[in-house]
Amino acid sequence: MSHPQTPLHARPTHARPIVVLGAGIIGLTTAIRLLESKPDHPVHILADHLPSNPWTRDTQAPRRGLIISVSRRTMMSVRGGGIGGHAELDPHALHAFLTRTGRPIAFEVMYDEWQRDGPRSGLMRIRQTEYMTDETHLQIYEEHPDFRVLERSVLPSWANHGVSFTSLTMTPGMYLSSLLVRLHHLGLAGIHRLHLTSLSDLSSSGVVENIGVPIAVVNCTGLGARDLGGVEDQTVYPVRGQVIGSLGGGERGERTYVIPRTNGDVILGGTRGVGDEDGEVREETTRGILQRALEICPGLVQAPQAASQEASQEASQEASQEASQEASQEASQDPTGKNTAKVDITIPSGTSSTTSVESLEKLVIAQVVGFRPQRTGGIRLEREDLPLRPQSWDMEAEEVGAVVVVHNYGHGGAGWQSCWGTAEEAVGLVCDALGWA
Repeated sequence: MSHPQTPLHARPTHARPIVVLGAGIIGLTTAIRLLESKPDHPVHILADHLPSNPWTRDTQAPRRGLIISVSRRTMMSVRGGGIGGHAELDPHALHAFLTRTGRPIAFEVMYDEWQRDGPRSGLMRIRQTEYMTDETHLQIYEEHPDFRVLERSVLPSWANHGVSFTSLTMTPGMYLSSLLVRLHHLGLAGIHRLHLTSLSDLSSSGVVENIGVPIAVVNCTGLGARDLGGVEDQTVYPVRGQVIGSLGGGERGERTYVIPRTNGDVILGGTRGVGDEDGEVREETTRGILQRALEICPGLVQAPQAASQEASQEASQEASQEASQEASQEASQDPTGKNTAKVDITIPSGTSSTTSVESLEKLVIAQVVGFRPQRTGGIRLEREDLPLRPQSWDMEAEEVGAVVVVHNYGHGGAGWQSCWGTAEEAVGLVCDALGWA
């Protein structure tokens, strides 16, 4: 639905808040950039689910395995059938969203956070290795530090191309919690759990009495954009993913990945079920993921114990402030003094594939299904003006004018990678609409 854009009436706006719809990674980063751009202006977040709420099929992202490609424990991944992985989003368009003026924004932001806060940020530096069954890779990989194309002599027999680079992985719950703390310090006016059936609900007396008449709304509702009245974007669709969590650290042709996290977990995946809305775990898919993960990282059955011990040691060192000891232990691995993990990927001789899968099954602590909020045509990042005329408002319609709505959704599987870049773009649209420099 589109409405003609009209100039906003000149009027004091200090009492009229900006409302962000959605409290996922897109909504939280957008709210942060709004508050940093206009510190004296109230910002409220309204969402069906908050990061602290129990997980459901509609709040899948904090439990999914993540590839922070925008953005050195060892991470391994393989792609089948082209560069794929971002359906309905041309690789060049993806690169444009992940970078701005030639800079990989999200990677820069998150890397700075990791350097400043270390494991507390929920981020961890890794050496990322990507194997491909064809001979292409995503252009965005070349923006990362230490990027190199691997020699054919070091590739597995089934791979035709490979690259490696310095990247980051994330423990999502920790990262979202750190963003909430940051929002509090920036002076967020409020974060409210509220289900909106339509944008027109923003004119209800309950909303207006609690937060006031919004001057602008940023729609970061992801899959919710399909059903939100006033938006009802039927080009949004789910891409089902199933992953496995094993403590301590699909289908053939899908992307396969092994991702360690700073909390000691290792995430194995994955699948891409376009339009598949089945929220139940499929055991046959689980075994397929385990088998594929072992093919690219055959020593995985040993890695969890090592990663768990290392994560515990890191936490102990940090808590006891044994900075000098930690620096001494890790200086040879990481000149920055931050943790760079090692995952043993050797496999004991004589260990069969079946035995390895069975051994790995014993380490599984969670199986999770989530849904990537994909959109035909890619991310929607644009402004429209919404005419709201509620009778309950203590303002004349002429005084209110149109409410600016900026859409920021449809990121698919690239939301974590592109969040800070699209947040900047969305805030730029809001500021332009309101005449803020």
